[in-house]
Amino acid sequence: YTPVGKAEQGKFALEVAAKTLPFYK
Repeated sequence: YTPVGKAEQGKFALEVAAKTLPFYK
């Protein structure tokens, strides 16, 4: 269990979502 890894993964997922979301609208 790595809180830091999870935080990084979450931030990465957020960035990817923010970049790809506009393409689906």
